[in-house]
Amino acid sequence: MANDLFGGLMKGLSGFMPQDDPDVKLMSAQSDLSDLQQQETAIYADILTCMARRQEACQECIRQNPRRV
Repeated sequence: MANDLFGGLMKGLSGFMPQDDPDVKLMSAQSDLSDLQQQETAIYADILTCMARRQEACQECIRQNPRRV
């Protein structure tokens, strides 16, 4: 949460700074990296949720049709 607030603040402030400044480019790249890491975490959480649901569905199918296994 604090990282999101700080990242948003830095994005806002970087708009007022010269875009060719190496420090501004570094701040922008760090902010982009943070955004991508958050997206990655969300995607992995979605994958794990999907895998858990699929496993539950497979187990339910096995319970309902024990002769097929």
